Amino acid sequence: MTRVCLVGEEDVTLQYELLSRETAREALSTYDLHEPFANAVGVETVSLGAAVALLNDLEWYLVRFVSEAMVLEPSVSNEEWL
Repeated sequence: MTRVCLVGEEDVTLQYELLSRETAREALSTYDLHEPFANAVGVETVSLGAAVALLNDLEWYLVRFVSEAMVLEPSVSNEEWL
């Protein structure tokens, strides 16, 4: 499983901002959300391609509300976020 972690900007509540907007809410609706860090949203995807597709779907929100978008892919590294 590929893990995606989005860390919010200091002045926003990331989960609220994402889930209060229909397009982002729909993109995230198939995933179980968790908070791996303070003001962060984490999901597990089935593949690296699915992770990239999710980030592409959320691009508008990433620019406005996210300070870091990280991906952890076990086939690349078990410890290093990309």
